[in-house]
Amino acid sequence: IPKSKNIYKKSISKSFENIHIYLLNPLEYKKPNIVANNEFSKRLIKEINNSKNSIYIALYGISDQPQILKALKEAKNRNVKIEIVSDTTNAYPNTKDILKDLNKKWSPTIQF
Repeated sequence: IPKSKNIYKKSISKSFENIHIYLLNPLEYKKPNIVANNEFSKRLIKEINNSKNSIYIALYGISDQPQILKALKEAKNRNVKIEIVSDTTNAYPNTKDILKDLNKKWSPTIQF
């Protein structure tokens, strides 16, 4: 891995009609922040809150982020279909537990 941070692109987001892709640079965001106060967390919450039919999420891992989890719960209460695919062997030790809890409470389709 090159030592210079300058060769890595900044985190980016792209939209294609109703599909929104967020690619976060791990050198820019080293770990999830409990408070959703960065640009991407705010955008994610806004997208979840504006969802009317479905939410499809593929993520490396999830940590205890109450604002994002609350937004997902509220979306589920609006009958939004939620599907999550995640790697549970990642660096965030509680990903599997959080996803299991989501699966019990809100019954989204979750693949580990």
